Amino acid sequence: MIGIRQLLRNLKTLWGNRGSITTAINVLLNDKVEISSLKAVRRLVARGHSLSAKSGKPVNESNEPIPWYTYPLIDYINDCNTHSWNIIEFGSGQSTLFWASRANKVISYENSKDWIEGSLKNSGF
Repeated sequence: MIGIRQLLRNLKTLWGNRGSITTAINVLLNDKVEISSLKAVRRLVARGHSLSAKSGKPVNESNEPIPWYTYPLIDYINDCNTHSWNIIEFGSGQSTLFWASRANKVISYENSKDWIEGSLKNSGF
């Protein structure tokens, strides 16, 4: 039996060779793969992990920005009433966009002029 880490390594290797897609599907269907590994892969896909990989930035299943936090922490934050929170962060990015709609105030210290003038401005700030 192989675990989730080995399964993901195998899939990454196979994905590099597009001709091996059928092999990747066979790996997923192979009964040597632990059921918990398949469930973990399904959860990652359902959470937007594949969208994040394609776009190169963390997003949820609705393609909305999320910070580089664990999914359980994001779930916890989403269950909290954060509208009165003031957030201070070092470095702007997806977390800035995530917090902008959830917090009272977001203060970001950013040293990348390109981010401030480009990405952040294009996001409506």
